[in-house]
Amino acid sequence: MDADQPRAPGGVGSPARRRYALRASHEALNGQARAHRPVARGTAQLVVVTDRPPRDPHTGEVAPGAGLPDEPALIALQTVAARGRGVWVCRTGEVEPTLPLRRRLVEPSAAAVHDAGHAATMWPVYHDLGPGRYDPAWRLAFRAVNTAYAEAAAVEAAPGATVWVYGHTLQLVPAILRRRRPDLRIGMYLPTHFPAGDTLRAMPVHREVMRGLLGADLVGFQTAAAAENFLRRTQDMTDHPPCVGVFPTAVLTPTITTLANSPAVVAAAQQLRARLGNPRTVILSVNPPEHSQGIAARLSALGAAFADGRLDPAETVVIQIVLGRSIDPAVSDEIAQAAASVNGQHAAVGRPPVHYIVDTPTLAERVAYYRTADVLLATPLREGATTSALEFVAAARDDAALVLSELSGTATVLPDAFLVNPHDADEVQAGITAALAPGSQRSARMARMRSYVTSYHTFTWAEAFLRTLRGTSRPAEPTPRPRPLPTPHVVRPPHRVRIG
Repeated sequence: MDADQPRAPGGVGSPARRRYALRASHEALNGQARAHRPVARGTAQLVVVTDRPPRDPHTGEVAPGAGLPDEPALIALQTVAARGRGVWVCRTGEVEPTLPLRRRLVEPSAAAVHDAGHAATMWPVYHDLGPGRYDPAWRLAFRAVNTAYAEAAAVEAAPGATVWVYGHTLQLVPAILRRRRPDLRIGMYLPTHFPAGDTLRAMPVHREVMRGLLGADLVGFQTAAAAENFLRRTQDMTDHPPCVGVFPTAVLTPTITTLANSPAVVAAAQQLRARLGNPRTVILSVNPPEHSQGIAARLSALGAAFADGRLDPAETVVIQIVLGRSIDPAVSDEIAQAAASVNGQHAAVGRPPVHYIVDTPTLAERVAYYRTADVLLATPLREGATTSALEFVAAARDDAALVLSELSGTATVLPDAFLVNPHDADEVQAGITAALAPGSQRSARMARMRSYVTSYHTFTWAEAFLRTLRGTSRPAEPTPRPRPLPTPHVVRPPHRVRIG
């Protein structure tokens, strides 16, 4: 699941947001002037820069009011930072982490317009949903917010320290920080997909984003395809690109495995299945409330499977959990209408085939759902990492099956899932049918996938990134490659033209 979906409501071009943009412009101009001033240096050997809140390292939960439980990677980040007496740079208003970790709070004045513009402009591009909507006010806010984070990191970092920037909303930070503190070793990790050249160029700030990333020593991606998209884009910009690595996001496998085998969770799963009427098949989906998750299309595909007899509504229950309400009411309405349509056509009295739940269950509650399910249906239209799929593999019964979108970055590390094209309803239905069919080798497939998530969990992910970052040699200052002037193509007429 992708973690960078913004939560601030509101339109991009409203007068209030334009007032924010004026402040953002002032911050950006002042930031350019401050780039030439001496920067005070701190004592932290490791600085983590992210707009995400800290998480409880024991339960895997975000503390109340801090956000959705969508990024186990943050637990590894804050654990590593605490061990190394590091600093966590994040926004004002976040909760204190359980670990003794010092935080530096950032509250850029343009944060609101930045969040709204990110939702309208950057999020669609990074999920292959089109160019989105652009307002010039967001460009100024984007610069100002990234500058605020970079300045906070520059003040906290000790000479020669390591800085880990996490999140695609902060892609300008590496270059800004490099100008202020050239002595630092800077890593940038993108938890989302990185789009191909033509798709990226549709975003008006694409050149600034690329220049920002070129300031890093190491840029980490979810998949090799995303890394290749980035490298191709750097070819006409510099002869000294940063090091690039592929570090797929992982989950808290040790914690999940312990919960899955605990008597309390086993009993909760049995009680849940009994409350559902002990159906033959339980199909589960757990998604954030985003258009890129394709939830309504998935429910429609399940309705078609009920209609043509591939699934029996009398013996099948679908549990669709949406992790909170969408910032776009149209998305929530579309999901609710799709669920109601399936139930309206295929429900019996007291036996709706689709249970649509808007909630943010704890990790223990999610594990109980995973233990109950026979199939997890994870079919986002585009996603960097599908966290629910990885959690399911760590928690599920040995005979359970995973139907996974081939457009998720997680498909590259879980090839034993039943992979489907989420845009093809027939293929999604066929994937469900294949997963439930006798002889589908569900247990063998699950064993191979579980071997992966057991050996590569969120702490090994963090250690691998930091080890690679600390082993990189600092690239030379990125040098823009001059583009040759185009040679004019002159077409001469085959005969003399007389005028007059």
